[in-house]
Amino acid sequence: MALTFLDYEVFEILKNRLAEVDPKSADAFPERVLGYGFSAVENTPPAFVLLCNPHYRESLTQWINAALPENGLTIQNLTLKVSISDSVHQHDLQHQLQMTETSDSSPDEIKDNLEDWVQISLGQTLRQAVLQEQRKIILPAYLLRYTPFTSPNLIILRAALSQIHFLHQSDAQTENEFDQRTVTARMNEIQRWSSFSRTSIYRLLHEDPRSAWLVRVENRGAYQNDQGQQISLPNQYLLEPLKLTPGDATDLEQYLQAHRSEWQDLDDGLLAMLRMDRRQILTYPYRTPQPGDRPKPTSVLDVLQAVFGGFELTAYRLTLIDKLRDHLMGDDFVAAPWYLLRRLLPVYGASIIVAYLMCQPLLFKHNGIERDTFWLPGGAETLTAWTSDRSFGKYFPKSNAKGRGRPASGKGTTDSEWRKNKRELLADFFLRVQTRRDGEGVPQWQIKVSELPVLPADSRLISSVYARLAELVRNNQLDQLINLLDQVDPAQSGLQGKAMLDRIYRLPLKDETREVLTHLVEGLISDFGTSVNNNISKIETPVDRIYSLFETPENGFIAKNATPVIAIISDLETHLKILESIKDSIKTIKNPNTPSDSTPSAGPMTQPLEEDWDLERILEPISTNFRQEILNDLQKAGLFKAWLIHNALNSRVNQPLNLALNKARQGAAPPDNAAVRLASLSLGAMIGLLENALNAGGDWGYQDDQTNRNGARDLDLLLVGEAPNMQALLIQRLLDLLD
Repeated sequence: MALTFLDYEVFEILKNRLAEVDPKSADAFPERVLGYGFSAVENTPPAFVLLCNPHYRESLTQWINAALPENGLTIQNLTLKVSISDSVHQHDLQHQLQMTETSDSSPDEIKDNLEDWVQISLGQTLRQAVLQEQRKIILPAYLLRYTPFTSPNLIILRAALSQIHFLHQSDAQTENEFDQRTVTARMNEIQRWSSFSRTSIYRLLHEDPRSAWLVRVENRGAYQNDQGQQISLPNQYLLEPLKLTPGDATDLEQYLQAHRSEWQDLDDGLLAMLRMDRRQILTYPYRTPQPGDRPKPTSVLDVLQAVFGGFELTAYRLTLIDKLRDHLMGDDFVAAPWYLLRRLLPVYGASIIVAYLMCQPLLFKHNGIERDTFWLPGGAETLTAWTSDRSFGKYFPKSNAKGRGRPASGKGTTDSEWRKNKRELLADFFLRVQTRRDGEGVPQWQIKVSELPVLPADSRLISSVYARLAELVRNNQLDQLINLLDQVDPAQSGLQGKAMLDRIYRLPLKDETREVLTHLVEGLISDFGTSVNNNISKIETPVDRIYSLFETPENGFIAKNATPVIAIISDLETHLKILESIKDSIKTIKNPNTPSDSTPSAGPMTQPLEEDWDLERILEPISTNFRQEILNDLQKAGLFKAWLIHNALNSRVNQPLNLALNKARQGAAPPDNAAVRLASLSLGAMIGLLENALNAGGDWGYQDDQTNRNGARDLDLLLVGEAPNMQALLIQRLLDLLD
């Protein structure tokens, strides 16, 4: 007997079980769970994993233990283990799982069945569709160094105007630098991207003198005469080019004065600073205001003239000054999805959002290696200086949830609720993991930065899309949905209407179309809390034409409990847009209800690789299914070899074989060209190259061959940045994997 588990159904069963024990906790339960899914690890039974912020791990554990004394959730005579994890990146969770319930099956047979029936995870795909992660807001990283000297609100305002400028200029071609820095925007557009009121925007631009450091208002109060009517024109905002912050300008001036005697002339000093790490001149990660700082931002040229006096500005010297400016300010950018400004900013406020952006340059993510923590000298005082928000340090969440803040008194109920809300908002982004003191006794905090949170409304939207897809899978209508999405695809059909329902309406009416839309609408009506039988109230609206697409008879539209029709249509449009954006991922879903005797036969197998690389022996620790997937695909095999070489020679990779396997199976882009060239060598040549590299004396005759010289150069390129004592260990690690 085959049982299909769907993650949202298991989550609802778990929530109902918790409601029987503690109804109050059940209400807060969905808000404290960041995500959930099935985890099927080899040699262990499948588990249902709840992902949470570390701040809520203890409370969730208590609730689950109370609702499930044996830590197991029984569904249809089968028990699923329920576990809680605060490490989002540790799990590759699945959202559909099918198990075979049989008493005489061996563990190996059950394991193989699990590997066959674990469905593709749409979790990350749906999250990207809702958060629109492909739409990025790009900000210069140096802009964030202005935060301690201005305010988070001014940084958000500059970011909003930069985004508006990008949207206005994306299709325009201009070579005028002034036009490229001038933004024409009306107040409602600035409100939409900054979430500030008109009063707040006016005060920031006209009452805060620091706003002129980043933005200047042009043509204020301009009007246009249109047939005798005076029509106000939208303001123009000039995005000021970034100069050194008051703190950085002060640091540069002090450095010049301290080392001026070491240089022969100004050019010698400029060349010396260009060869230095900028961290030796400026304070990192962020410079905070200090007594004696310059009153406003200053250009590099002005600082040099203040120290060296008047000097001739030759073309060569101006080039060096420009290079020094670029060297000190850097060319790094911080990217974040639109979701950050459009959805999260109104809920969390400018201080938390800007602090999250300030943390991004301090994190690391590359080639599957990720560091989501950093040490912050100064702790609470530094956070307060960064954001000018005293509540940051006072209510910053920590991993040990006990003993935070002062106890709430009877008179301070309102204040205690505010403190709790502030801490919970911060906990969605940050967490203090450890605390220590340096040699001078200054406290240091290790801060963990989480992924962007998803608002409860958007989480419900993701769950609803899951549910709709599951219904279509159960009714064997997934193919009809894919056909519908293909038919209304503008790239294939020529239907250029922006609204999905508008494009669907232009199609010839088919029974398959009506059936798919009927199932989607009935699910949405159920989400609204109305009985499925009471489908949609028949009222005179412009959306009457949509009704003709549904399979429900005319009298079914008359309901005693009227469902808001416009809201249903709006939700249907949203669901269809999301389904359209993940259409390619939907096509890969298997139908778990397919009878065993109707499973399509596998096509002809690709011939195994004919080469001297013994991939079967290298992949011996890997499961049989994954091993055959690589062996029977030439492209994946080549990608696997390149990533194996790249990973094994990288000291930051702990499991080079596993990471190479994941990269190959995911069809990732190839690694460095040096690794690709080494992967094209024969196994004997590769082993000889590595053994020669371990030979301290070297083999001069070995270097006479051009291929060997090229291989030795590629090997050196891959080991750049590794400590000398570590290079031999990495080469030996690769030899052990190959030999």
